[in-house]
Amino acid sequence: MNNKQNMNSKLKDWLNQPSFGYFIFGIFLFMEGFGLYVQYGLGDEPCANCVMVRAYLLLVALSAVVAIVTSNEGKLSRPVELTRLCVVYFLATAGLGLAFYHSYDNYLIESGRLLFSTCSLSSPFPAWLPLDTLLPALFEANALCGTPAYLFDWLTFTELSLIGLPIVFIGATLLYTNAMWQIFKQ
Repeated sequence: MNNKQNMNSKLKDWLNQPSFGYFIFGIFLFMEGFGLYVQYGLGDEPCANCVMVRAYLLLVALSAVVAIVTSNEGKLSRPVELTRLCVVYFLATAGLGLAFYHSYDNYLIESGRLLFSTCSLSSPFPAWLPLDTLLPALFEANALCGTPAYLFDWLTFTELSLIGLPIVFIGATLLYTNAMWQIFKQ
């Protein structure tokens, strides 16, 4: 077995370990933690789009929980293993994609390119899941959309999200594509 095959085998094995789920959860905690730092550490209150990004990142956390709970250390059949990876990948990329959508919407508002939006000070959550009431420290929108939270003179939090979310998405896609290819090659 050459080095590339050995590396691919180790990657596939790692995707079946609980540590993979913990890695995903670590990424989620970093993204949420940075958002909370901007809110509480730097004093920039979140808008409705911002709290929707936080809510959609919960799908990334859910994908981590699924990855941890269903880790199998190579003991599952190929169809079950593929289904597991697809569910984890779908949850993570759906969360990242929807978070990117709301970040981009907020960017358009901040830059003056979108004059009308559904973003407001009212709760963005449905009545059956009032996250802003259940966890106001995380999900209560206290700012108007379009108010940029500058991290540096040249970079806003929204712009950083538009850079970071696609990087995580591309990394996840490459990782899962490689893993699924290894399963199909068996």
